Amino acid sequence: MIGTPEQRQAIIDYMIKKDRRTKLEIQNALRYNKAFKDLEKPKAEVGAIINDMIKDKILLKVGGVGASLYLGGMGSAQTVGKIINVKIIKSVKDKKMKKHFVHFLSPGTFVHEESIKEIDSWDIEEAKELARGIKERNGVMPFAFYFTTRELNEGDFDSKKTDESVRYYLGGVTESIEDVIRRNDPKESILLSNMISNGWNKIIINTNSWKVTQPLEENDVVLDFN
Repeated sequence: MIGTPEQRQAIIDYMIKKDRRTKLEIQNALRYNKAFKDLEKPKAEVGAIINDMIKDKILLKVGGVGASLYLGGMGSAQTVGKIINVKIIKSVKDKKMKKHFVHFLSPGTFVHEESIKEIDSWDIEEAKELARGIKERNGVMPFAFYFTTRELNEGDFDSKKTDESVRYYLGGVTESIEDVIRRNDPKESILLSNMISNGWNKIIINTNSWKVTQPLEENDVVLDFN
């Protein structure tokens, strides 16, 4: 058989993407050396396929021999090059990736607990339902969530965050700085000091599990959550 399983799969994916042949035809071609003869493709084009894969950064030439396939069973052994000196960088199927995630925030001892779930889209109702199934340490539940989108483009070796939503609070009571001042509760002196020094005009108090008090940013959303 020609090359490693990973190399054969990369060639299959690439040739299908380029509409050269069906998957079954290509699999057969790679399973038997002589099968490339059945593709009715000149040896030069087989070499061109591999060279295209290098240009598209699917394969990386790591040796001095060059990229291609060893073809036997066609008279004398003929070498269009040797794929053993070629390294697969990434699958053709994964040349571009875009995924969405929802991040659930729950009360923690020193910092918030955070659970991340993949989601098909920034669907608020679906996120609310997912939140009902989240239980962190000590049984605490989420008080808020937000969405992110990550993308992996051609040439990237790792995905990058390309978008982030506002924060969605799962219920809670909102209060203004005037409410806190009017209440004049000595237990809230640190809260009031933080609001004044940080310019927080509004806060939200959530009691889905432990009591959480957070600054409410201008575009944050408080959802009905019973």
